[in-house]
Formats: sequence, C-alpha cells, structure tokens
Amino acid sequence: MKPSGMMLRVSGKVEFIEDKAFKKKAFEDRPFLKALGMTEDSPAMVIFRVAKGEAYFWSMQTNFEPKQYIKFG
Repeated sequence: MKPSGMMLRVSGKVEFIEDKAFKKKAFEDRPFLKALGMTEDSPAMVIFRVAKGEAYFWSMQTNFEPKQYIKFG
C-alpha cells in the first residue's frame, strides 16, 4: 500500500481557553462529543489554541526535503 496524504506539524505556545460561552459553542458544533459521554462542563473538554508559532506541511514523499516553515502570530 502506497502512503498518501499531507501531515501538518505545528509548534508554538499553547493558550488554554476557559471561556464558558466558547466551550458551549464548540460543544454544540460537535455533536459527536455527546455520543462520547461529554458535556460542555466535562473536565475532558479542553480547548486550546496555538496563537503564535510556526508550522509546516509534509508527506512521506517530502519528509527529507528542507522544511518550508509558515510563521504565524
């Protein structure tokens, strides 16, 4: 089987989001979470973002090529 697909690697500083309204909206937008037994108040419902950092895309075919970093934030 030939590998395919692109991967994304992101690095940077993580910011955890505790805003209840944001968590509620995220939960409503992802109905599969309820099927997993979660609620918007579940301790397992952790939302975070990487607001500043860098990323790059790669595949098995490009893994050993020089990385082309995308800086953000």
